[in-house]
Amino acid sequence: MVTAALKAKQKPLDRSARRLAQAIPRAILFGLAWLIWATVGSPVGNLAVAEPQVTTPYPGIEFRKEVRYRPRLIRFFLLRVDLTNPRLLCDVAVATDRRSKEGPRIILEDPTRLAREFGMLAAVNANPFGLTPIETEAKSTSTGIPLKDRSAVTICGWVKMRRGMISQPSPRFWSFWITPEGTPEVGNPASPPEALVAVAGFGPLILEGKIVASAGGPLDRRTALGFDRNRSSLLLMVVDGKQPGWSEGVTYGEVADLLLEAGAFWAIQLDGGSSSVMLLRGPSGEMEVVNRPPDLAGVRPVPVLLGIRPAP
Repeated sequence: MVTAALKAKQKPLDRSARRLAQAIPRAILFGLAWLIWATVGSPVGNLAVAEPQVTTPYPGIEFRKEVRYRPRLIRFFLLRVDLTNPRLLCDVAVATDRRSKEGPRIILEDPTRLAREFGMLAAVNANPFGLTPIETEAKSTSTGIPLKDRSAVTICGWVKMRRGMISQPSPRFWSFWITPEGTPEVGNPASPPEALVAVAGFGPLILEGKIVASAGGPLDRRTALGFDRNRSSLLLMVVDGKQPGWSEGVTYGEVADLLLEAGAFWAIQLDGGSSSVMLLRGPSGEMEVVNRPPDLAGVRPVPVLLGIRPAP
């Protein structure tokens, strides 16, 4: 009788064990299916390593940093600026050497020092540039990067500061500018329209809500800007790249996709590669580099920044 009672108790337990054994593979398959569904979506996926970190360091400026796994490890940084905020001004900082015997000339400068000099709250690198013939002979033959800052350079494309014009538009480079009415614009003007500020980049990414950038191309670090359909929010983005384990970089099409996702209706590509840098004034008042430039020598000097500073 004892044996019969034990067998009777074992039957429900055996049935439960069988049901559990059958349920485990189903749970694993369901988990894998969910993981595949979660990571397949836009060209840059939608599964982050962690929840995006979003802060508001200053009224009218939102800072976002995010990491994604798909289609590879991507780390990007986004500034969303309220262009209607009367306490904020979009401005351009240009590094110049006024001590030169030949007169003021455009030079490379540490971006944190340049942003601090112009009183920026936040900024990114802007125009592409080329070394002058003299400086070309002095550049590093191994990396192609000038050995030190304060090297004289030629800016590519349109640069307009609130203080005055620095360089004219070029048909080879697309421009971003703020009109005297405070409206953001992008285009490829042959001659400079009236503008408060202007910078230039390599080409368009998004026009009237449609991505026009090519889908393929090399993976690299990128700096880009855009603005929304209402022309009230400026989006400044930097994507790190060429750093295994940190961020592998994106194509032009992928940075366009990220900006479209963020709400950009128009967008252009600024200078990228080793020059890509995003700066934010920290609680101590010092300018901080929020992304991770890959150069062993540290942050690469640049001649032009597009940024936001307090209105006087």
